[in-house]
Order: sequence, then structure tokens, then C-alpha cells
Amino acid sequence: MNRRLSLPAFSPVFVLASGVILVSFSGVLIRLVGTSPSRIALYRVVFAFIMYVAVTSGQKPKTELMQKSFKQYALAVTAGVFLALHFQLWISAFEHTTIAGAVIPLSLQPIVIGVVSRLIYQETFDRFMLIPLGLMAGGMVLMPTLDRMISPSLARGDLLAIAGALMVCVFVVIARTGVRHFGAFRFNKISYGVAMVVLLGFSYSQSTAVWPITSRELFYYILIGVGCSFFGYTFIVMSLRRFKSVNVSIALIGEPVMGILWGWLFLRESLTMPQFVGFACGLAGLAIYFRRIKVDY
Repeated sequence: MNRRLSLPAFSPVFVLASGVILVSFSGVLIRLVGTSPSRIALYRVVFAFIMYVAVTSGQKPKTELMQKSFKQYALAVTAGVFLALHFQLWISAFEHTTIAGAVIPLSLQPIVIGVVSRLIYQETFDRFMLIPLGLMAGGMVLMPTLDRMISPSLARGDLLAIAGALMVCVFVVIARTGVRHFGAFRFNKISYGVAMVVLLGFSYSQSTAVWPITSRELFYYILIGVGCSFFGYTFIVMSLRRFKSVNVSIALIGEPVMGILWGWLFLRESLTMPQFVGFACGLAGLAIYFRRIKVDY
């Protein structure tokens, strides 16, 4: 099964672009489900975890798993903790701000991941990439700064979204190593399993009821967990086999760009002028990036 779904069967750029598009629907789906952040974060992870368990059920014997070092498992567990923090913090931002306000801070990913990757993996990237990087990150960082002057009440949502973006940066950097040791599906199974336990703890500490769920909630949880997390993040993590983590992080700018677009198309959440400027910069930078991106064989 995994050979049919593995990266070599598809164009690496197609896999990465598909993952970014799927993940970009997270914001509008979170807004539509309308339940508590802890509840959404938990069920998003639960349904993704179920899919990873199903996909990996026929993989290598358990004896091979035991051959992995403690350090390798510790990295996967650590990734799961940061994944849980990302979902909890980022989804909480939607209680205080618009879809655009929540997804804009995700533009910080290439800057943070680029610096960390260079320190850890000694990675470098084509200097030409500074053009799309500057367009995308610069334009989107400008948005919350100017929007805060329009509505100071968005500050809490901005901070939660920024914190959530930083958490997923750590996850992506760890995944760069973890995928090579475990494979994309097994690595995600471990990290999502750990995230599920952590989010259950968050729900318990906040006295959030996790059951029962309505059929409407179930529908949206499946879309978020299976569509955005399982397929979306699996494609993104798989792409780390062929692209440097900094290149993947630049592509992830497509998530806030398209997230803003979906919020306007489906929920008619209008853009402020600063958001429109950032959206245009992000779209232009993303187009330049996908014309220049190189595969790391």
C-alpha cells in the first residue's frame, strides 16, 4: 500500500503543492465547526491518528521497530508534543480573530525553520529564494502589525497564532530527521499518537467535554482530521525526503495565502487593506517559488 502512496510515484512538487492546498482548508473548517478549541484540536488528531494506524498496520514486523534507538523514538515523541501545542494554540486563536488573522502568522515558518535548519543541518538555499521569501514573509508580517492599529482586540489572537506557528516550526524541523528513520506514515503515527494523549490532557485540565459529538461535528472533524491533517500533512512530511526543510517551509506560505482566500469565498470574511497587500505579496512569492524550486535527490 505504501509503495503506491510513496513520493516517487508522483511529482515531488505536485505532492508538496497538494499538501499545502489541503492544509489551507483548516481555517475555514475550524470556523464552520464552531466548537471549543480543545475539542477541535483533539478530534482533528484522533481521526488523523486512526488513519495512520490503518495505513501502517501491514508494515514491517515489530522486531524492526525495536531496533530503532531511544533517541529516534524520543525525537518522534518530542515532535508529537510540539504538534499538540501547535494545534491547541493555533486553533484557540480563532476565538479571538478572523481566519486571516489566524493564518497570517504562519508566514513566520520559513524564517524560523530556515534559521534553525541552517544551525542544525547546515542547510543552505538558493539566494534567489530570498525574493519569494521576502515577498511572502514581509507582506504577511506587515498585515497583523497594521491590523492591530485598526482593532487592538485582535492582539490576543495574534499572539496565540504566532505561538502556534512557532510550535509547528519545531515539528517540521524534527520531522526532517524523523521521516528518514521511520518513514512518513510511521513517524506521523507516533507523533499524532503522542499529540492525542497531550490534547486529552489539555481537555481534562480545562474540563472540556469530549463526548458526545453530533453528526454535524463528526462530519467536520473527519474533514479536518482526514483531509487536512492525514492527507495534507502526510504529503508535506513526505516531501521532506526530496526538499530541504527550508524549501518546504517556504511552500507552506501557501497555507495562509489560500486560507485567506477560502475565508472570503466560503464565509465572506472580507480583507482589510493590509491583509489584501499581504495576500497579493504571498501569492506572487508563491508563484515565483514554485517556478524555481529544486528537488534534493
